[in-house]
Amino acid sequence: RLECLFGALLGLSASERILLSLAAVVAAIVVGMGIILAAGSMAACSSPKLVVFGVQFCYDPIEVYTVLIGGAFGNSYNVAATLQRTTLLLCTGLSFAIAYKGGLFNIGAQGQFVLGSLATTIVVLALAPLAPTGVAGGALLVSAGVLAGCVVGGLYGLLPGFLKVQYDTNEVI
Repeated sequence: RLECLFGALLGLSASERILLSLAAVVAAIVVGMGIILAAGSMAACSSPKLVVFGVQFCYDPIEVYTVLIGGAFGNSYNVAATLQRTTLLLCTGLSFAIAYKGGLFNIGAQGQFVLGSLATTIVVLALAPLAPTGVAGGALLVSAGVLAGCVVGGLYGLLPGFLKVQYDTNEVI
C-alpha cells in the first residue's frame, strides 16, 4: 500500500505537488492553532486573550503566529539570523542525502555538523588577526572556515564510512 501511495505521489504534476505542499502547510497551521488553543484553555491566566463560546483561552493563535513570523522576518537582523540557521540545517540535510544516495545511512550528520562548526570557529578566530582588512580578508576567512569545516566533518564521517566499505559493519552502531 505504501508503494502505491509513493507511486501516486511521484506521478503528480508540478502544479499538483505545489498544491499538495500548500495544503500541508495550511493543515500544519490549523493543527498548530488547535494546539495553541488547547494549551491556552489549560493554562491559568488573569485576563484571557480570547473567549469563544464562553471558553477562555490564555493564548491567541493569531498573536502567537504574528510573533513567530515577526521573530523570523521582522527586521533585517532577524532575516539574516533565519537564513543563517536555515542554511546550516540545509547543509546538514544535504550531507545526509548525499550519503544516502551513495547507499550509506549517515546517522552521524549532527556530529559532523557540530565538529565542522567547531573547526570553522577555531580556524576563523585563529586567522582573524592575521587576515587583511576589507573584502579580501573576509573572503579569506570565509573560505578557510568553510574548508576547515568540510575537512573536519568529513574526517569525522571517515571512520564509520571506512568500516562500512572495508568490513561491511553496520554504520548505525
